[in-house]
Amino acid sequence: GLSPRVTFTEGGARRIPCALLMPTDYDGVTRLPVLMDPYGGPHGPRVVAAHNAHLTSQWFADQGFAVVVADGRGTPGRSPAWEKAVHGDFTVSLDDQVDALLDLAERYPLDLSRVAIRGWSYGGWL
Repeated sequence: GLSPRVTFTEGGARRIPCALLMPTDYDGVTRLPVLMDPYGGPHGPRVVAAHNAHLTSQWFADQGFAVVVADGRGTPGRSPAWEKAVHGDFTVSLDDQVDALLDLAERYPLDLSRVAIRGWSYGGWL
């Protein structure tokens, strides 16, 4: 079976919870194209320490991507203020995705000239 290779970290000035997944056979050096894989909205954190939560992201990583999952403002589990920060201004969710990505690129070999985003529901809106 598929076994996720997850690095839990934080990104950006707001210390956004992130999960970074690399290909199973990754050499640790080559700069990889990035696939942002958020839900990123209310009621659905994705940066969780659970095996099954990262299976789809790992599948994408094994296709040659560095996959970034970031739980920016709006996701539950951090504080009421964090969760309510999107009230009336959903753009902060996208700002947090970008902030997390830029910070992670300073620490990991991510190719910022090749970035894509995928998602469903709120993540699809992002």
